[in-house]
Amino acid sequence: MPASPTPYPRTTLCSSRHGQRRARVAAARVGAALWWVLSGAAPAGWADDSLWQSLVGGKPDLFLRYRFEYADDARPGLKQAYASTLRSAVGYRTGTFHDVSLYFQIQDVRVVGNDRLFNDGSNRVADRALITDAESAEIQQYYLRYGGLPRTVLTLGRQEITHRQGPLQRFVGDVAWRQHLQSFDAARLVSLAIPTRYWITATSGTSTASSARTIRSRMRPNFAPTAIC
Repeated sequence: MPASPTPYPRTTLCSSRHGQRRARVAAARVGAALWWVLSGAAPAGWADDSLWQSLVGGKPDLFLRYRFEYADDARPGLKQAYASTLRSAVGYRTGTFHDVSLYFQIQDVRVVGNDRLFNDGSNRVADRALITDAESAEIQQYYLRYGGLPRTVLTLGRQEITHRQGPLQRFVGDVAWRQHLQSFDAARLVSLAIPTRYWITATSGTSTASSARTIRSRMRPNFAPTAIC
């Protein structure tokens, strides 16, 4: 089996041990804040407030995915690689307040077992084939979503965007075949209110895995109008 292709450059919270400590501290603070919200411990006078109720009345989510990958690179001097990893993603979506909701998600990738059996691009294992699922923790998504317009949703912030299922993705997609899913800092408008359906994509921003700069506009049936800026 050929070695895994090199992914897009990533911007993570932990490219070093010091960065990992900072990521853990940040995750602990966010977790404490989420616990405070989910516990319903509203300050005095807030118990009947509809904004507070929308914040504490949301839904948490948890995604776990184990992955084992084997790579055999034909280049001389490289041994076979074996990567056993677990991806965890913890998120929270608030209730709706005046057609507005919020979402926040943390993504974490950890090696299960021996981390010296593959080259993840940062662990300095130079004699093994490359499998780019390095350990890291990062803020994967945080966005505001507005749905007050007829058959239209506006999303602002860091978000996963998928127009096609893999492996048909190129510049815009969540790259779900790797443990580090890709997200974009973007504004996205999806509407079914326009009679003629267009697929319009315009991205010019940073993502947690790459910088995307593409502009595409074409007529396609069964596609909703979409704009990403």
